[in-house]
Amino acid sequence: MAELMFQVDVSRTYRNKTGYKAGGYKLNSSFETEAHTPESFLETVIKEGWPYTMVHSKRSPQETGAAARGVKTAKHRENFISRQELTADDDSQTPGVMDFWLHDIFFARYGWAFVESVNSQPGIAEKGHPTLIFDRPITDPKLYKLCAKAFIWRYPRVDKSVHNVDRTIYNAPKARVHWLGNICPFEVFEQEILEPYRTYLAEVEARRKVEARRRQAKLRKARQEGRLLKDGWVVEKYLQASLTGIFDFVARQTDNRHAAIFWAGTHIGALEAAPWTMGHPHLFAEVELRVIEVCRANGYINHPNGGEPEILRTFNDGRRAGAADPAPEPELYERWSKKSKPQEVERPAPDLLTSSHPNPEQAHQRVLPALTH
Repeated sequence: MAELMFQVDVSRTYRNKTGYKAGGYKLNSSFETEAHTPESFLETVIKEGWPYTMVHSKRSPQETGAAARGVKTAKHRENFISRQELTADDDSQTPGVMDFWLHDIFFARYGWAFVESVNSQPGIAEKGHPTLIFDRPITDPKLYKLCAKAFIWRYPRVDKSVHNVDRTIYNAPKARVHWLGNICPFEVFEQEILEPYRTYLAEVEARRKVEARRRQAKLRKARQEGRLLKDGWVVEKYLQASLTGIFDFVARQTDNRHAAIFWAGTHIGALEAAPWTMGHPHLFAEVELRVIEVCRANGYINHPNGGEPEILRTFNDGRRAGAADPAPEPELYERWSKKSKPQEVERPAPDLLTSSHPNPEQAHQRVLPALTH
């Protein structure tokens, strides 16, 4: 059987993250398409420290329409041609990360390599990139993104924000590579990971519809009984408490502050996009400043992979993701006791602790902090 050849776009201008520091325009303009075997990809791209990304055409953002959202180079999703590798980020920074990937049933059989990050500390704080190479390229950007999300769902330990088709993977020269050498048949990936994820999404959507019908019935009943509160101050108080809870969570010294920033963005984006919050734009006016301040509090502002530009990029990526799934209107109505006496407003009493459950909820379904007068 002939050796597998595949295409990937590589920057031969900037090694490691020097291109990232030089600025996105210079780096993103430096990618060229190359053909590789798995071995040449390992030796001449990864081990030499060159960044790589999707195979993409070099049309300008003016041609594709991406300029309207501030894109300045050809590296954007509208130019997607194909991608044959799938690379995730495991930033657990705990002992046993490499052991997990090298002995996981699926990855040990179908994984290509685990590439350690430059600041990985074996046996102490391990981190790196679990990487798959498929037996054929994925030419549909929506399918590739779905595959990336399915991999994240299967392995919730990896960075949940890393699923963009145009994502750049950075490598360190002479990085430690734990090479398995397997090529993953796409049909196997589809059967083992993608189809179960699609089933999960269908179940989530079915539960969402049931919950929506339940909420609508309760709201109709509250409206018929004259118990529905329409006062703007109630919604404003709800939003203030929600935002405070979200930012308080990010301010904690969590194990993965990068993921927490993205998580906060999804919550806030879902709230911003909801029709019932439209009368309160002032509450969202300074969310970028607030996320910078809480990252200053948790120390991420000084992290090598942090800094204001990266924090805002991650936060706004989350906001865009959250905006695609607006938060449902909360059930803000008065309770009536057995004596038909109006009581206090019903409020959610949530907890913002994240879950390690492999089936993460949508952003707006996470519980928000309890309101207080």
